Amino acid sequence: LARAMGRYVDRLGGLYIAAEDVGVDTQFIDWMASETQHVMGGETAARGGDPAPYTARGVVNGIKAGLEFSGKAPALEGVTIAIQGLGALGYNVAKIALNEGANVIGAEINAERQAQVAKELPGVKMVSLDEILFVECDVLCPCALGGTVTSSNLGQLNCKVLCPGANNVLGDPFNDAKSLKDRGVIYCPDF
Repeated sequence: LARAMGRYVDRLGGLYIAAEDVGVDTQFIDWMASETQHVMGGETAARGGDPAPYTARGVVNGIKAGLEFSGKAPALEGVTIAIQGLGALGYNVAKIALNEGANVIGAEINAERQAQVAKELPGVKMVSLDEILFVECDVLCPCALGGTVTSSNLGQLNCKVLCPGANNVLGDPFNDAKSLKDRGVIYCPDF
C-alpha cells in the first residue's frame, strides 16, 4: 500500500509532498520513498523531521486569512481560538497562537498529552471534549480526526470562523459548507 501511494504521489511530479499524518508513520514514509522523492518525514530514506510545526504555521495563516475575510485584522492578539485535539498539530497551533497573543481553549483525549499541555502551555484553558466544539470563540480549529462537524451539531457552533487543521472535518462537505455559510460562519481550511 505504501509503495502504491508513493507511485501515485510521484505521478503528481512534486505538486504534492507527502508527509507523516494520522495512520502514516515514519516507516510508511520510508516505504513510499522507495517510489518517489516527493515525500518527507521518514527515518532513513526520506528524512525531514516532524511536519507538524510547518502544518501548524499553515493553519495559523488560514486562521488569519479567515479573520481578515470576516472584517477583522489578520492578527491573533486578543482572538479566542478553540482547538479540538492537542496532538502534534494542535499543540503547535496552540503554541503559535499563545505566542501571538491569542486566548486558547483546548480539549484533548490523551491524558499524557493533557499533562504535557498543562506543563508546557499553561495559557491553554482546558475544557472537556463534549464542550470544545460549542464554546464561545472567534475561531474553532478542530485538529483531531475528520468528520467532527456535521449537520447534527453545526447549528450549535459558537464561532465566526471554522479553520480546521484536521482533514475532512465536515461530515457532508457540500451541505455542511452551505449550512455554515448560511449561518455566517466562514469555513477556512488551511490549504
